[in-house]
Amino acid sequence: MIRLGEVPAIKRYGLIKWVAVVSCVGMLAACGGTSSSGNTAGRDSQQPPSPDSEPPPAPDPGQTPTPDPEQPPAPDPEQPSAPDPEPPPPDSETPPLPDREESPLPDAEEPPPPDGEEPAPPDSEEPPRPTLSLTASPGSVAPGETTTLTWNSAHASSCEASGGWSGSKSLSGSQVFGPIDEDTRFLLSCSGGGGGVSRQVTVDLDEGHGPVVTLLAEPQQVAVNQSATLTWSSEDASSCTASGAWTGSRETSGSFDTGPLSETGSYSLSCSGPSGNALASVTVEVFDKTLSWRAPTENIDGSPLTDLAGYVVHWGNRSRSYDSSHTIDDPTATNWEVSVGPGKYFFALTAFDADGSESSYSNEVAKTIP
Repeated sequence: MIRLGEVPAIKRYGLIKWVAVVSCVGMLAACGGTSSSGNTAGRDSQQPPSPDSEPPPAPDPGQTPTPDPEQPPAPDPEQPSAPDPEPPPPDSETPPLPDREESPLPDAEEPPPPDGEEPAPPDSEEPPRPTLSLTASPGSVAPGETTTLTWNSAHASSCEASGGWSGSKSLSGSQVFGPIDEDTRFLLSCSGGGGGVSRQVTVDLDEGHGPVVTLLAEPQQVAVNQSATLTWSSEDASSCTASGAWTGSRETSGSFDTGPLSETGSYSLSCSGPSGNALASVTVEVFDKTLSWRAPTENIDGSPLTDLAGYVVHWGNRSRSYDSSHTIDDPTATNWEVSVGPGKYFFALTAFDADGSESSYSNEVAKTIP
């Protein structure tokens, strides 16, 4: 059911600010701290000699002094003194701070449907229904003569013949059948993912070279409230009579507009002459191209809907991508006859109120238009 009202507010998330914490542990020189172990060792190495220790012997002026391997060389007064070595790091090192990772923002969630509103059903797609035409030319033959059967199907995966012929047939084609020695009825059934369809045609035997009648319908498949045109011709006939979905006397040749059709119908024409009768039939199949819906009764906040003004039908050749629309300025409407060319389409509906506020899309349906 389509609910009319304001679109729920979209949740917005603030930015997450990170604060980097800098630790002075293990960074004594930079932070001004001291290390008990490293600095203590440095102070011990700079203690003055004890007063009880003996002074070293005076060097002999005539003898070149031998450097003591255990004593460091005396500094050269002309060379600058080397800087004091940096204190060794403490015994225990502070582990490095872990790499900073940004926490992903939570995924935005769809707002729940308002109280009392049913969730939209999943998109539905119906496979196209097969279509089929079958004709015989001529429709009446003399004994021993032949007729040509011609057929064409769409949205079918297999076809099977029965009656006056048999076996698997291609999805479209023609076949010469004969010789014919009696009235013969030919049937053809085709099936696909959207169901099955059957057609039949009868070839009459004209033993006395009697009348020949041909009856055709264009198109053979129409939508509800659309029409088809019947055309016929005859040979060696003086009168014709219609039956089935039409009735009454007809000329021996002519055309007829069926007018708006609401259901599938079969049309027959019998023509008579001095040497006999001939019968021809054709079927016009009606497809339903009507979209229907239930009218909304309340707003999205649960309050009664009192100012519904109409609907907008949206459609396109791809799911959830609508490039065409039709406005219905009638709040009491609950269906619409699709007026588009042949093909597969995706449809959705919106409703609007007297102020022009429009609802969100309804659930989507797919439909194949013949």
